Amino acid sequence: MLTFAGRTAAVIGMMAGFSAGGPAVAQSTVVGDTFTLETYQIPLPEGRWVVAAGGTRSLELPSAEVPALIRDAVLLQPQGLAIGAFVVVHANLLPLPADWGLSRDCLAPAADLVADAPHEDGGSAVIFERQHRHYRCAFVKDFTVAEAGPPAASWSAAMTFARRRGWRVPDRWVVAGFRIADGWGVLEVRYGFDPRALAVPAEQRLSRLSPELQPLPAAATLESWAAETDETTALARKSLAAWAVAVRTPVERGFLHRLDEEPALPMPWLDTDVFPPLATVDRLRQLTKLRDNGWIDDQSFRAQRSILLRPVEVETETVVNIWQLGLWKTAVHRLQSSVWSFGINYIVLGNAYLAGGLTATKAVFSTARYYLHELAWNTWGPRRNREVPVIDFAPTVAAR
Repeated sequence: MLTFAGRTAAVIGMMAGFSAGGPAVAQSTVVGDTFTLETYQIPLPEGRWVVAAGGTRSLELPSAEVPALIRDAVLLQPQGLAIGAFVVVHANLLPLPADWGLSRDCLAPAADLVADAPHEDGGSAVIFERQHRHYRCAFVKDFTVAEAGPPAASWSAAMTFARRRGWRVPDRWVVAGFRIADGWGVLEVRYGFDPRALAVPAEQRLSRLSPELQPLPAAATLESWAAETDETTALARKSLAAWAVAVRTPVERGFLHRLDEEPALPMPWLDTDVFPPLATVDRLRQLTKLRDNGWIDDQSFRAQRSILLRPVEVETETVVNIWQLGLWKTAVHRLQSSVWSFGINYIVLGNAYLAGGLTATKAVFSTARYYLHELAWNTWGPRRNREVPVIDFAPTVAAR
């Protein structure tokens, strides 16, 4: 039987069903620094972006009583006669109480993205939050179109859109993705880049990205800047890993619809070694405004600026399996219990040898009993380290 929340979501879904079949933004629409999909704002890297495709489909969730409606959109960035970058967005159309889980790409080793140590399949990821149906993760991976496109129902329609306009579609991409969810909605954004497009010399970047200038001639293709090699892809993946950590704050703000006059995201150029966190850049801008308006003096400005410029370690979640959790709890419990047992036995018996013998005997049997109890509780009891559902937005339905 459906709960009140489930019945409410079902009724709203049926009422919205007549208008949920088309793309949120018209095809060929040109957007700038921010793209809005439903109630979410998606910050975009600098340059001109074209909406290439979009659609809506239903998705069954294990924890939901009614199907979820997922809206997707694909944005392309033409650079000359080729596509240099894309953005794939997925978001829920209606609020739905459910566990939206994580993408499979979020489950690469947790420290890889920060440590810049790619996983064996070329991907790396870090999970910032995973509790009470709230998730935040970032990942970096590379793929070739011949193997598999990014998981978007509108991807094939977007590629058709690009080819009809004479834009060449690269075969190899590097992708930085973000997955954010709470108990009512989900936002997944994937920023894809052609590694060769990120190797464009600094003096050529304005002419390739500015919408006011004419496209480059046919001779100025991406092959002019870098060869399509594993080395170029590795450099792009390294640059994108640092970029993903730096820009995650605007993505999280967009999930909360709090992007107010934010500048465009920087491009992850290969010649850029350090990407300052955009949250720090924003705070420095606000601090400078306070000084310019006379609210703080120069001494306070310098002191606060030095605090903001301190390196900040990326906080990641650590998940311990039930075997390790049981061992740690057993060891800590046995240590403190043995101290108390020895003290009480010594007070009652008045003999240290007898007290130590009783304490050692109890330690042997109680340790095994306590560990088995913890293991059973963590396995069949109300688990804190529950398994997170893996929910991918697979390209199973063509966009409308």
